[in-house]
Amino acid sequence: MQRKYILAGAAIICLVSGVLVITFFPSFPKRSPPHVTVSGAHILEKGDYNLALRAKSVNVSIHLVWNESEGHGCYSTTVTNIAADRIIPQSQSNLEINVLNETSIKIDVCTASEEVGIYLTMPPKSEFNFLVFGDSQGYQGGLNEIASIVEGNLPAFAFHCGDLTPFGQRHQYGEVYHALQNINIPVFTTAGNHDVRLDGGEIYEEIFGRSTYSFDYSNCHFAVVNSSNYTVPSDELNWLDRDLSASQKPLKFVFTHVPPFDPRPGSIHSMTNQTSANRLMDIVKKNNVSTVFTGHIHLYNSTVRNGTRYVISGGSGARLVADPQNGGFHHFINVTVSGSSVSMEPIELSTPAPNPQRIMIKNDNDALELSLQDIVSLPQIEEYSSFQNNFGNWRGQGIYTGTTIANLIELVGDMTPGDILRIESSDGYSQNYSYSNVYPNSSWSELQGSMILAYFYNGTPIPEWDEGMRIAMLPPDGKYSNDDCLATSCPGMGCNVYLSAGARWVKYVASIEVIQDDA
Repeated sequence: MQRKYILAGAAIICLVSGVLVITFFPSFPKRSPPHVTVSGAHILEKGDYNLALRAKSVNVSIHLVWNESEGHGCYSTTVTNIAADRIIPQSQSNLEINVLNETSIKIDVCTASEEVGIYLTMPPKSEFNFLVFGDSQGYQGGLNEIASIVEGNLPAFAFHCGDLTPFGQRHQYGEVYHALQNINIPVFTTAGNHDVRLDGGEIYEEIFGRSTYSFDYSNCHFAVVNSSNYTVPSDELNWLDRDLSASQKPLKFVFTHVPPFDPRPGSIHSMTNQTSANRLMDIVKKNNVSTVFTGHIHLYNSTVRNGTRYVISGGSGARLVADPQNGGFHHFINVTVSGSSVSMEPIELSTPAPNPQRIMIKNDNDALELSLQDIVSLPQIEEYSSFQNNFGNWRGQGIYTGTTIANLIELVGDMTPGDILRIESSDGYSQNYSYSNVYPNSSWSELQGSMILAYFYNGTPIPEWDEGMRIAMLPPDGKYSNDDCLATSCPGMGCNVYLSAGARWVKYVASIEVIQDDA
C-alpha cells in the first residue's frame, strides 16, 4: 500500500496509488538543520534532515525552526503507529505526504518559512470502539488472530497492557513489534514486569518510549502509567493526579500493567507496594476515572471497587491461571464508547497449540513460554558429559550446549531450599529435583556439576538432534554415574526411587515448574 498526496496549506489534494507524482522545487541554497520539537510521539531516530517517530497519541505535532532566513529549509519525517487513512495533516506550509502502509506515513517539507508546524489529528467520533489486551509474552499467535478479527472493521486504536515479551530481549521486541504492526491500527503500550528483565527496560524505551503519557480522543481521556516494577513511582503518581485533574473530558481511562489489587480470594499477584497501590486507587477515585485497565494476572476479570471499575486483560497468549468460569480464557476486550455510555465485551481467542520447540517455565505465581531462540539468547555453557543407565552402561557421551536451569527459573522468580523442581517431557515423563540440584554446593558440584537445559549436542541443533531439549548434568570429570546420582538425590527423588543417572536426563522437555513449599 502506498499513496502520495500534497498538502497545500490546509487543503489536501489526494493522488491515487499508481499515479506518478513529481514535485519540483526551485533551485535554492539549503539551510542548516532545524531545531525540532515533537509532541505525542516517541523519537525512534533523528538525523540532521530526517526524523522517525512512533506515535503515542492520536494527535502528533512536529515543530521545525530554522535559525536562518536565506534559502529553503527541507526536512523529512516518518511517522508510524497512526491510522494513516484516517489521520488529517495540517500545516501552514506545503507538505508532500506518502502513505507507506496502514499505520505509517512519510512527510516531506521544503519551505522558505523560518518556522513550520505539522499537526496530525484523527477526527473524533461520538461512537467508536477500541481494544484492550495484555500478556502476549512472546506468543504472537494471539496478536495475529486479533489482526484477522479486526480486519475490515477497524477500531480506533488498541492498548497492550504489558508483558509483550518473555524477558525483554531485543529479538523478542522485534517479533512483537512486527506482530503489532500487522494489526493495522495504532497500538499504545505500557511495559510489564517481564519486559524490563535483563535490561529489557532500556530496549523497551528505545522502541516504544516511556510508559507515562496521555492523550484525548472524542469525549475521552486516556492515561498510561508504568507499574513494571510492581509499583507506580511517586513522581508518576503525582503526574497522573495532575494529568487527570487537568482533563475536562467526561470519560477517563487509565492503563498500567500490574493491578493495585488481586480480585481472587486469597491471592496477592498484584502491586507489592501497598502504599503506592492505595494512592493509585485514591487518585482514580478522586478524578472520576471510568475504568482502570491492567494485565499481569493471566485471566479476564471485571471488578468495581470504590465506584471505579478495574478490568484485568491478561490473556492474549500467556499461560492461564484460572478455569474458564473464572476468567481463564484467552481473549481481548472490545470497548465501545457511545456518547457517555461505555460497554465492554471480552472476545475469546484460540488456545495456543503445543509447540515442541517451546518450553513453559512456571511457578505458583507466574509463567511464561519460551521459544528455542529465547533460550539460546540466555548465558550459555558448553561441556562434555555422559551418564550411566540402570544397567551401569555409559551413554550420551558428547558435548552439550545449553543454559543453566537456574537461569530459566529466575525468569519467573526465586527457588527456595524447600521448593521442588518438576520437569516434564512432551510424552508425559517427569522427574523431581531439589534446590541443591539447581544450586549445587561445592560437594554436589564435584559430583553433578551444573544442571542445564541442553539444546545442542555435539554442535547438532534441534530438531536434527532428536532428543532435545534435554536436561544434562555437567560434572567436572564428564561422567555422571549412578553413585553420583544417588549422592545428589534427595529422599523420595531421583536415584533413591530408580537407580539410573540417565533417568535424570529428561528428554523432550516441555515444562519446568517450581512447586513452592507451603511451610
